[in-house]
Amino acid sequence: MTRSLCRWLGVAIGIFFLGAFAPVAILHAQPVNAHIAGPGKVPWYQFRWAVQDIESTLQTDRQVPTVVWIVGEPYPPASYLFGLAHVAAGLLEGREAPKEVTLAPAHLDTTKYVAKNSQDTWDWPIFRPGFSGKHLLDLARLQTWTLKPAQLETARCPVANAPLEAR
Repeated sequence: MTRSLCRWLGVAIGIFFLGAFAPVAILHAQPVNAHIAGPGKVPWYQFRWAVQDIESTLQTDRQVPTVVWIVGEPYPPASYLFGLAHVAAGLLEGREAPKEVTLAPAHLDTTKYVAKNSQDTWDWPIFRPGFSGKHLLDLARLQTWTLKPAQLETARCPVANAPLEAR
């Protein structure tokens, strides 16, 4: 198993068990808005390519994209990461990689803390009458799941200093 796959499995495990996404600090805003209506399946090889693309994006931009492209279709990052977590859980249990990966709508509870777009939301003197900031609220929902990555302090943790095979 390559180091990059191990790294992704570690991220996926955290997502799966904690229900939080913590690979990078900031989402990168893109004009494409990805939504999926229901569960869909994508071929494993296409999903694996997406994993490699996202890893490359993380290394160069230090940001999770707001859209994940798989088989030419846009998917929300939450759906992609939940799919990745389920694949990683299977791989860690010793199963083979699936022939297809299911990507389903995924929503985090943190988005409930962002206001709904209504006239009452924008009824402040600083906004002109009829102002709608739907796009601002959509961006806020996207960013509710972004956290800075946890950094393991190797000086305090002897396990972190051990070779990967010994862990």
